[in-house]
Amino acid sequence: MSSEAAGVLWHKAVRKLRAAETLFAEGDYGSASGLAYFAAFNAVSALFLLEGRDFRKHSQIQSAVSVELARKGRWPDELARGFRKLGELRAEDDYETAPECTETTGMEALRMAEAILRQVSRDRPDLFILWDDDEATR
Repeated sequence: MSSEAAGVLWHKAVRKLRAAETLFAEGDYGSASGLAYFAAFNAVSALFLLEGRDFRKHSQIQSAVSVELARKGRWPDELARGFRKLGELRAEDDYETAPECTETTGMEALRMAEAILRQVSRDRPDLFILWDDDEATR
């Protein structure tokens, strides 16, 4: 697959992470958690796209993160668990009538999404650059 398409997904991932940080700062922890998941989802999708894998279902990419990245030793297990947890938080915020996401849970979601984006950036530094301090990305 093209690095251009992967780059588009990467840019979406970075923008969604920044938007999640803004929502968190505004006190909307549930929406921030959901957007943090989509940031991680887009980043992981970009990585897999470069390997010729394109997923249509969230369950497919969650499985691929566990099997292809964690179990095969490419990523630490805690990142795969974190990705799954982000998906659960997103589903809770979108579909459940559970209590609102707490500030603590929202912060954990942001940290996990950022860790996933950093790992994707480490996996392919030639294409996926993540700067600190809100600098531009390419």
